[in-house]
Amino acid sequence: MKAAPLYVSGVVSALIGIGALVAGGCANDQQAKGHELYNHYCAHCHGESGRQNEGYNWSSMPDPKPKDLTNKAEMSTLKDKDIFETIYRDMKDTGEGGDEIGDDEFGVPTMPTFKYTLSEDEIWA
Repeated sequence: MKAAPLYVSGVVSALIGIGALVAGGCANDQQAKGHELYNHYCAHCHGESGRQNEGYNWSSMPDPKPKDLTNKAEMSTLKDKDIFETIYRDMKDTGEGGDEIGDDEFGVPTMPTFKYTLSEDEIWA
């Protein structure tokens, strides 16, 4: 009789462990995919590590320059949704004021849209 509860306990522990590994694997897969996409699409302007003045295109870009993605104080003020919308925004700002520099706190006309290049899942990666 004591073997059955011990067996069930072992199976439950194993399932929890497997679930944690699978969840961790999914997170790691998403992180790896996000890293791959960043290097391909973003690093040219934002730099390999996201620091200002690092990107290949940095010196030839007009103001405003790409954000310093390593600036924790500034980046912490942005919600994930804000960042997503900056990447996924329409090509042209159709709001009042148009596509003027400084008409948006984060999305600026010097950053291209990736709405037609990346899927929503890829952007969330």
